[in-house]
Amino acid sequence: METPTPSNDAPSPTSRTATGKMLIDIAGHSDLNYDLAPQPDGKILLAGQSYNPVSSNDDFSVARLNADGTLDTSLDSDGKAIVDIGGSNQGRSLTVLPDGKILLSGSSNGDFSVIRLNTDGSLDTSFGSDGKATFDLGRGDYVYSMAMQPDGKILVTGRSDNGSDDNFGVIRLNADGTLDTSFGSDGKAIFELGYSDDQGHSVTVLPDGKILMAGSSYDYSENSTYFDLSVIQLNADGTLDTSFGTGGEATADIDGNDDLGNSLLVQPDGKILVAGRSYNPGYDTEFSVARLNANGSLDASFGSDGKASFALGKGYAQVNSLALQPDGKILLAGQSYNPDNATYDFSVIRLNVDGSLDTGFSGDGKAIFDIAWGNDEGHSLTVQPDGKILVSGYSYNPSGNGYDSSRYDFSVIRLNADGTLDKTFGALPEDLLLTLEGNHDNNDVLIGSDAYERLLGKSGNDVLDGGAGRDSLNGGTGADLFRVSARDDSYRTDSENLSDRILDFDPGEDRIDLSALGFTGLGDGHDGTLAVQENSAGTLTYLKSFEADAEGRRFEIALQGNFAGLLDNSHLIFEPLVLEGTEAGDNLQGSPVAEILVGQGGEDYLDGAGGGDLLDGGAGRDTLSGGTGVDVLRFSARNDSYRTDSEGFSDRILDFDPGQDRIDLSALGFTGLGDGHGGTLAVRVNDAGTRTYLKSFEVDAEGRRFEIVLDGNLANRLDSGNVLFAPEALEGSGSGDTLIGSSLAESLAGRDGDDYLHGGAGADILDGGLGRDTLAGGSGADLFRFSSLEDSYRTDSEGFSDLILDFEAGEDRIDLSALGFSGLGDGHGGTLAVQVNSAGTHTYLKSFEANAEGQRFEIALQGDYVDQLSADAFLFAAAGNSTGQLQIIGATQIEQVS
Repeated sequence: METPTPSNDAPSPTSRTATGKMLIDIAGHSDLNYDLAPQPDGKILLAGQSYNPVSSNDDFSVARLNADGTLDTSLDSDGKAIVDIGGSNQGRSLTVLPDGKILLSGSSNGDFSVIRLNTDGSLDTSFGSDGKATFDLGRGDYVYSMAMQPDGKILVTGRSDNGSDDNFGVIRLNADGTLDTSFGSDGKAIFELGYSDDQGHSVTVLPDGKILMAGSSYDYSENSTYFDLSVIQLNADGTLDTSFGTGGEATADIDGNDDLGNSLLVQPDGKILVAGRSYNPGYDTEFSVARLNANGSLDASFGSDGKASFALGKGYAQVNSLALQPDGKILLAGQSYNPDNATYDFSVIRLNVDGSLDTGFSGDGKAIFDIAWGNDEGHSLTVQPDGKILVSGYSYNPSGNGYDSSRYDFSVIRLNADGTLDKTFGALPEDLLLTLEGNHDNNDVLIGSDAYERLLGKSGNDVLDGGAGRDSLNGGTGADLFRVSARDDSYRTDSENLSDRILDFDPGEDRIDLSALGFTGLGDGHDGTLAVQENSAGTLTYLKSFEADAEGRRFEIALQGNFAGLLDNSHLIFEPLVLEGTEAGDNLQGSPVAEILVGQGGEDYLDGAGGGDLLDGGAGRDTLSGGTGVDVLRFSARNDSYRTDSEGFSDRILDFDPGQDRIDLSALGFTGLGDGHGGTLAVRVNDAGTRTYLKSFEVDAEGRRFEIVLDGNLANRLDSGNVLFAPEALEGSGSGDTLIGSSLAESLAGRDGDDYLHGGAGADILDGGLGRDTLAGGSGADLFRFSSLEDSYRTDSEGFSDLILDFEAGEDRIDLSALGFSGLGDGHGGTLAVQVNSAGTHTYLKSFEANAEGQRFEIALQGDYVDQLSADAFLFAAAGNSTGQLQIIGATQIEQVS
């Protein structure tokens, strides 16, 4: 890419809250962008190719954006232009000429081709033949790069097939598009460098008129059969400059394996940077870059002996473009593999002058961006005069026409100098919605990504979960379930709104699943509840919390329409539904909702179906299937699943997914995986490889040995990440945290600050720590622990008491054993009294004895527990001084501070 130097007079983008990203659909089908060029006026040109369904071929295509990333409609009336050279075309390299005209080079039917456009996107018929020029070098010729000489001549480079292998190929054109016959042989030059395929991917012109080309060449030496980075230097007439490297060529072997050079630039000091990818057996491929001295030798002051490579996780990674900042720092852009969703993402790294990562960029020198739902490939990079960074390429867009499975769009992002997205650029959040569509008449499960998306369920009983990002959900006909899996999937802050919107909620049959979020029900939006509010026009209804997390996010979801007075717990799911069997053999069938399935006794069959379920077969020989979703298989006693010398009563798990499901053994006392002795469990696989066993070889008094059977061979896939031997620990930061547990047994510690702790399902331990905390155990037998008097107290003027929202007498307990209280009583002599407020809405457990700071211990329980509390609900240090009798002291005169 060659561009005139942008002036600093380019208009600043208007301040707006955008996404930092832009997707451009050129022609309704697949569009691939390979180059970008900023204009002096701040506008941005993008070029590549677009599929033409009429000819079933690709055509050259161009788009132009305003400085803020919106389409510039002065180009061909809609900001987009398509040029059919004839046959199949691939647009690769873009240059803006000093007069504003646009050069685009690429390939057409296996020949080099160049077109020139006027500023409005129309063909400049004074160039070539009616604005187009094509050139045959060999049997198959493909362009990758173009450069302008100061005299207006045009260099175009790529690869040319001689019938047996590829070679570096380059042509030089006069300004009118004709071949410059003073260059090479009749304007063309071909260079065979290695034993086999050589490819020229980048070209630039030196101040003395010499020409540098970079790419890769095959090294068939005694010690190597790989491709190396390759750079050649030509004289102005197209002959090899033998003063450079060895005979005009310099190579760099980065990691002893295959290396590819994709981008080339020359520093102001004359040193040469070449970037691309290198193969590392441990990481697949990595970003790689080499720096050469002007004579072609490696610059030992850069990286390690002139070379540097960088892994961006395990998997494929490649640099496609290279840029230099005014301060000498080096930017590399391309794509890298994202194992979380098995796709590629835009990837940018910044290096210091010496080739080390610049940790001032995105924290560790690396920045990765998921542009759309699917593969994103970054192909071009430039630095604006204001220091902001443009990266363009193409992104898979599932919002396509439904039958084009390879639908890609041009994509571009702009970064601030620190590597964060520039939110003044690109599409507005609502304009960047990608569409995920269900099938008619099917019961679909649509799960979004981190992008802004539109989910369309159509007909059928569908499940829609937008994931992170500001999503639009339309269930269509049928009884649909709208699921929110995390509080930060849909929220509002003081400055921005990222809440999801449900477009067609039908209170007669649809439901909203909030069971993973830790809210306890509808209320005033405080103390773990959600408020229902309508906008002034009555067109939107909000479910919202007024309590912010440590990042200032308050949960909110919007429903299109006025549902005032229509929403209740029959429409909203705040905790997993419980399906409980009997002592006989039961068949418990789940649904798309998150559920708790408890088999009790007997030989039960438990099927979670969809959702993140908790399955506990209980006693008996049970069969467990979690179905889709992140499921927990819990075992509450060792004799729930066991084997003896003569019989097997082992539970069988049909569909355990080691990547997302978990087996909870935290209640059983095993310490980990091992040989099945000393409190460990062994992993064994049957001879056929069809079943895996988790088993102990140590018997109890009845001769029972714990054992679980899992379908499939999971021998190398079970570990401490999916087999849990102790409660998981969730710990706050000390500054007002929101900790939400799952269906596992967990230990939640809020530390300092006013925290909100919700255990979820499972037998949890909740310790709010210092600060005025709100605690909800959720389902399961939970323990509320207080570790010091200062954790929850009242003074004469203020209340800092913790509030327990859902204490379940007879199941939950409160642990006060660290505080020195001896039991229940009148609140004196080391005992705690019980008081109920006059409204009967809060019960207080309190001491009337103050410490030196005037603090009196106090806990509040939401609800009236006068007839439910007993000494069995508490763990005290000692019971010797306790009366053991619950004393109701009367109604409190000072309400809990709200």
